[in-house]
Amino acid sequence: TGILWNGIEGMGSLVSFGRGFADAKLRPLIEIFSSHGLSEAYAPSHSLSYEEIAPGTEKSSSAGPHYAQDAWAAGETLGVLAASDDHGSRPGQHYNGLTAVYAKALTREAIFAALKNRHTYATTGQRLLVHFDIEGQLMGSRLVKEPPYYPRLHVRVTGTSDLEFVEVLKWDSRRGQWENGHPRFEVIQRTEGHGLQLAMQYVDSSYSGTALYYVRAKQKQDVFIPRQLRYRQVWAWTSPIWVHDAQSLDTSETRALPRRLELERGFPNPFQQSTIVRYYLPRRAEVEANLFNALGQLAQPLLRDTQNEGWHGLRITGFDLAQGIYFIHLKAAGEVATQKLILFKR
Repeated sequence: TGILWNGIEGMGSLVSFGRGFADAKLRPLIEIFSSHGLSEAYAPSHSLSYEEIAPGTEKSSSAGPHYAQDAWAAGETLGVLAASDDHGSRPGQHYNGLTAVYAKALTREAIFAALKNRHTYATTGQRLLVHFDIEGQLMGSRLVKEPPYYPRLHVRVTGTSDLEFVEVLKWDSRRGQWENGHPRFEVIQRTEGHGLQLAMQYVDSSYSGTALYYVRAKQKQDVFIPRQLRYRQVWAWTSPIWVHDAQSLDTSETRALPRRLELERGFPNPFQQSTIVRYYLPRRAEVEANLFNALGQLAQPLLRDTQNEGWHGLRITGFDLAQGIYFIHLKAAGEVATQKLILFKR
């Protein structure tokens, strides 16, 4: 079972998302929390960010976009897990991250089948019980419905201490808004906690034909981390549920590989801080990529290298560029491709 790791500097190379990278069969999960920090979204001020968990170090949260919400907005069908990262094979540490799996049986085969089907949720290490379904379809599922249709969500959470709140978040693929290069997920329902248990139902009357939903919960009582001599908050996150009408179903997971040079639209685009552009090489070739402004002037050389056949990602930052329209010019394998990018600055 393949896993994508989060967007914290020092944890490996930049992760790319979207068409050409998605593979629900071989890469179904993303690590949303570990002892390194939270990778739900880019949020350096969050209490579980790298800056807060490991203060005084040189490492920090990377702006991305390569967090779980970035991946989901890019069209990836990824469930969530959490991990300890201490590599000591010591289960039961209540402050390092824990993955819960909805498996049909307590067997290796059933557990891995559930992981592959994304029937999972993640916690900061506490054994919270979280159930999330849409009309009986568990977290991690993909639903196809004939319009008109309004998803009916069911949520149950049992904590190890009193719950502070439970939230349902939504990304609308048609109406979703962007802010500073990241998707702005909408909290469509928030219920304050009263005791150890909470159950709620919600009908999304604003459903527009394609959306994903996930649940996160927080407890009131923090846990103590002996090795750091400090407290850490207690959270949980579920894998999303994807809902599409029959006309808008995304089939990118089974899309055939192109047989010629292909340059895809940047994500995000328009962008403010950075964007990732993906391209496909039909064979091993020397690749040259440049960025031109609207006047046809060279604004920034991007790449000159020999690369193998397959999908590749190219990150472009806008810090040294003026606001405006730009064009990527990609030359490889005897072919040329271009794409337009829009950079805006506040």
